[in-house]
Amino acid sequence: MKINGVRCLNDDNYKTLSIIDNTEGTNVKVSGEKEDGVLNFNAYALFQNLKGLDDKDAKKQLINYYINSNRLDGISKYFNRKNPLVIKVSSEDKKMKLMSQDLNFVDEEYYEILNKYKKDRERFLKEKDFDIYVVNTTKKVSCYHSNNINNKNVCYLFLNFDNKAILSEKNFLKKFIEEKIFSKNVLAEVSNEYKYYRKVDIGAECSFSCGDFIIITDNDRLFELFSKIALNHNKELEDVKQLQYKIKGF
Repeated sequence: MKINGVRCLNDDNYKTLSIIDNTEGTNVKVSGEKEDGVLNFNAYALFQNLKGLDDKDAKKQLINYYINSNRLDGISKYFNRKNPLVIKVSSEDKKMKLMSQDLNFVDEEYYEILNKYKKDRERFLKEKDFDIYVVNTTKKVSCYHSNNINNKNVCYLFLNFDNKAILSEKNFLKKFIEEKIFSKNVLAEVSNEYKYYRKVDIGAECSFSCGDFIIITDNDRLFELFSKIALNHNKELEDVKQLQYKIKGF
């Protein structure tokens, strides 16, 4: 395995970790700017251990180092002519790029990266309550981030809704909304009319709201999901209300 830029990774000052697998072998490119006196001994020890490993095990070590050292906030997987499979992973200030002709190996690693990404996304969403959640669907990149707009904390969710991922991402979104409104003793409302929200310059075709929880989207396919969640939530509230009436003797 040929590695360029070891010192950048040792100093934990790299920007991009590229692992390129082709017929000539595996090349690793670590790009960044070296800073004196910032030596990261975890990365230094990692590269010492890589010297005795074959390419396959060394690649796994590098990938695991990246995903365990960063909070992943974006992932994409696609094919092109030059490299049959390309996976790009991002964190707050670092990126990892995998390009390989070994489809089985990278596919196996992809699911490990994807699972870590989903765990990091779940932790991010539990860290705080946002004023507005904006969800959109994509065919390649899945990512999330937040922004402050007119003193409103806005969370953006981009979900990969290709044929293989649509079920799991829909289940994720459904579970997320249901957990947010579980303890709210107010009716949920849905709308498929374009409008702006809370004087923030964000508009969307479809919305779901329950008390102070608001989630919006431009994807009309999600309107059906919003409607089902609202219907179930409101029915549960009505059932509880009827039970309370019976207990009181009405």
